[in-house]
Amino acid sequence: MKKLLLMLFLMSALLIAMGSSAVAFKNNMSLDEIQKMAEQGDPSAQVRLGVAYSTGTGVDADLTKALEWYQKAADQGSPQGQWNLAWLYVKGKGVEESYDKALELFQKAADQGLAAAQYDLGMMHFYGMGVARSRSNALKWFHKSADQGYQQAIGFLREQGEYTEPSAEKSEASEKAE
Repeated sequence: MKKLLLMLFLMSALLIAMGSSAVAFKNNMSLDEIQKMAEQGDPSAQVRLGVAYSTGTGVDADLTKALEWYQKAADQGSPQGQWNLAWLYVKGKGVEESYDKALELFQKAADQGLAAAQYDLGMMHFYGMGVARSRSNALKWFHKSADQGYQQAIGFLREQGEYTEPSAEKSEASEKAE
């Protein structure tokens, strides 16, 4: 059962990462424009270029280059760069598999509020990947992710019998804050 859940976890993350490949050419930006922005230090462009190399979108797939661009974005504090880089460590793609390094990167991205990273950090705590198993720590991160509307976290919490719909008062307070 643990292996099945872990496989579902990994497959869902892969689908999310693949789905984000379309981001590389959003807003009618050419690969050359993204490359130029990435070279000038734009972390968003660095992530987009990393995704392009990771998925082979518009370029030949090259995990070494993907790793390089994700690392540059992560070094600048980009939560998306940290999250994508963490997944290379989880899967051992272009780097030696390291749950410890993935955990560190997921933590940095989660602390900045990236819902996907909060969910993935919850999974690592739930299954004891790079950290001692802790249902309470896992639930804390799942709730943070679900509070942002992240559907995978909401679904997981429902499966665990831990999800409660946001109250009307909380929803109104969120709307007023925006």
